Amino acid sequence: MKRLCMLCAVLTVALLSVAQPQAGYYTYGTLDGKNGRELELALQEIIYPHTRVSYGDLWASYVTTDTAPLDSVPDGCPKTDLVYDMYAWMQYFPKFYSDNDHSQTGGINREHSVPNSWWGGESGNAEAYTDLHHLVPADGAANNAKNNHPLGEKSENDGLTLSWPTQDKYHDGHLYVSKDHACSRVWKVPADMQDGFGDADKVWEPADIYKGDFARMYLYVVCAYEGKIHWQTNYMFTSDDENLTTIRPWALDLLLKWHRNDTVSQKELDRNNAVEGIQGNRNPFIDYPELVEFIWGDLSSEEFDLGRAKCSYGTSPELVNENKNDGIFVCQNGNSLIVNAEGKIQVIDVTGRVLIEEAVSKNSIDISLINKGVYIVRVVGKDILTQKIVVK
Repeated sequence: MKRLCMLCAVLTVALLSVAQPQAGYYTYGTLDGKNGRELELALQEIIYPHTRVSYGDLWASYVTTDTAPLDSVPDGCPKTDLVYDMYAWMQYFPKFYSDNDHSQTGGINREHSVPNSWWGGESGNAEAYTDLHHLVPADGAANNAKNNHPLGEKSENDGLTLSWPTQDKYHDGHLYVSKDHACSRVWKVPADMQDGFGDADKVWEPADIYKGDFARMYLYVVCAYEGKIHWQTNYMFTSDDENLTTIRPWALDLLLKWHRNDTVSQKELDRNNAVEGIQGNRNPFIDYPELVEFIWGDLSSEEFDLGRAKCSYGTSPELVNENKNDGIFVCQNGNSLIVNAEGKIQVIDVTGRVLIEEAVSKNSIDISLINKGVYIVRVVGKDILTQKIVVK
């Protein structure tokens, strides 16, 4: 189903920081009664496409999406903003523009958690290449060590040996590894074990507190770009003849284990909200973790029921039945928006800028001068109506 109209109503309050999924972002008619691949593709209709951020603009985005609370600043450091680093178990001051610095004291890199070489990079899919839902700031040295290795983890006696880091290290008060809080590690895989890790000779293991975060990032990429990227490596994912993704059994077992063992954190909730404020879409596996089970896990033979699903943000948002038309008042027709409402209309981008504002004196609004992307349409009249729409 290709939607010229986004079949959901959303609130425009706090575009840059919302408390939970907005009313109508997920709808009964789109998701209910589905499971497996059908449910995955239904979710894709909600989260794809999104407003694309340029690669250069990622730096500014990270200040919003990955700045750590001030109370997390270590004693002895200036009380200023820090950027979360999920790779080296550190928190850097915002020292950006250091992509080519892979030294142990290097700055922050822009890192694809799902390596872009796996699908051909920007030429393989430009939206995936700059999608903030899986692009995070990373310590330069840790990023260089991670390379494009698949995920993996060492069991107590399984023969994997440490490749990076080579020893416990501190640097200028920043913690790399300790007995209590291990940073990410890269493990060498013996030749006789490589078939259990996608034929890789090395695997990358994040810190325990971030394993669920990365599992949900990887599953988001699979869902958002199902059929839209072609997997060029076979470490964790392969593409079939219809360009649909098969998650290799060992990889699926690992992703499900991490998703279940490391539940959604407040950091993930806040980041999901912040990313939506920038690019207009959400990671559904953070909002409703049960979706993972209904697509790939223990509930994949059962039908999903949005009304009974537990929302990570606490109270579930008001749900909108998309089979009812009372929440849908605008859709696109070429270079026009067809409006079924009376009042003053506003077209607002995901940063909160009002791009069009005029009285609705006829049933259409010219949008030929705005770019493709995700927008909020609001009509202020007897009632205030809001709707999210993808302009194509």
